[in-house]
Amino acid sequence: MPRALTGFSLPGPDLPGAGAAAPARRGRLRRLAQGGAAVGAAAAAALAAAPSDAGDRTLTGRLTQTFLGDTNLQVDRGGTVGGGRSEGEAAVGSRSRLALDYRDATTSSLFTFGGVIDYDIYTGSENDDISGLFPDLRAGYSLRGARSSLQLTAFGSAQPIDTLDSSGFSFFDPGVEPTPIDPTDPDPGTPNATLNRTDAIRTIYGFGVTANERINSRDSTNFSVSVQRRDFIDGTRALTPSNQLSMGMGWQRQVSSRIGVGLSYNSSVLKAEGAQDTETYTFSLSPTLSYAATPQKTFSLSLGPQYSISDRKQPLPGGTLVPDVGYTIGLRAAAGMTYAYDNVRTAFSLNQSVTPNDDGDAVNRTTISGSLTQRISAATSLASRVGVSIETPLDEGSAGVSEETLSFDYAATLRHDVNRFTALDFTLGARLRDDGQDRDVVLSTGAGYGYRLTEDTGLRLGYEFRLPMGDIDDQDSSHRVSLSLTHDFTLLP
Repeated sequence: MPRALTGFSLPGPDLPGAGAAAPARRGRLRRLAQGGAAVGAAAAAALAAAPSDAGDRTLTGRLTQTFLGDTNLQVDRGGTVGGGRSEGEAAVGSRSRLALDYRDATTSSLFTFGGVIDYDIYTGSENDDISGLFPDLRAGYSLRGARSSLQLTAFGSAQPIDTLDSSGFSFFDPGVEPTPIDPTDPDPGTPNATLNRTDAIRTIYGFGVTANERINSRDSTNFSVSVQRRDFIDGTRALTPSNQLSMGMGWQRQVSSRIGVGLSYNSSVLKAEGAQDTETYTFSLSPTLSYAATPQKTFSLSLGPQYSISDRKQPLPGGTLVPDVGYTIGLRAAAGMTYAYDNVRTAFSLNQSVTPNDDGDAVNRTTISGSLTQRISAATSLASRVGVSIETPLDEGSAGVSEETLSFDYAATLRHDVNRFTALDFTLGARLRDDGQDRDVVLSTGAGYGYRLTEDTGLRLGYEFRLPMGDIDDQDSSHRVSLSLTHDFTLLP
């Protein structure tokens, strides 16, 4: 998602101890701006495609300012001191977040632009790598006709690489219901399970085109193509940039008002820019089935063979490179489910895709996501979300290929509205990262008190306790106190 606003900045507080690291931080922010220019190009291209005719325009957003104090900000750090793991470091920090959602709709077109921009700053030299400006943005433009539609998208993001949530902020916003999972989304959002790399900013940006055509009242076809670039800023390890071109096409037939069948074909070419000059070609053909028992109760399934060819150059004595070609035959699967009934909403999504990891290796990535939201009473609700990601290298037999990685995230929040102004929330969480070399686990629990200042502005005081386990020193627990001010706004209409 595009790193579009390269000239944009949010004010950060003058934190104790930040002065000594100012030159290094200025250099880092300068390099972030350079990377932002590349990401911003994708968003600029999409913005240029905005409809010229004025339509129904809306612009909404949210500003959030959070201050925190933590006795061990990065419980998951993989640094070493004297052959052992580095001890945790206490820190005071700030996150300024701007979330935007812009829409311009006409009778035949829709232009959207949105996402979040974070500006993070923390005390302590060990936290310089997770301080900076980090956008995560997406833009889209679609045209709709009587029988066909065309959609253009551009996306870009820049994020620090780390084992678990590097900034120490949970991916799950306590006290807020989780976003329902879209079972048709090919990427539910679980990040790569990258371990022990904290000195790099990963940028991902690209664009895509999707066309749909309705042949008759029952049959329709689709075609899509996308290009993605993965790059790194300030990488001190062998992180490998890569380019990926993906193409897909499919046919769907509505057998009845509830049942749909189809066939989809997907292929991709992945080019890694490392010393081994790896190229990976993947092809899959999958029958699809969808069933809608009711508008609130839907199911989908796709399953078929997948064939991959990996060409990795292996070095010989004397510096000569020889081809090392590997072939893999497997299955590609996708499944989804949504269910809503009275006070219960739940969703499930499973997807498989071939993507690059930070080593430039092609991995078969399987992601599983699930969410459950239940209103227990008029004042009490329970929300939970779970995400699992497994990344298996396609050419496991080749030398130098990454290990299989596993990531798991779980979070649950019980919220109780005391009255129309105040609310209490209690949270539980668990996170796991395992790359075959390190196995890091963090358990967390916390509580929060929220007060609504106005209809659009809220204040939350929170406490969280995090307990690291596994390969992390379980003595380095974390106690955190945070204060957040949130303001929702509408600029259009």
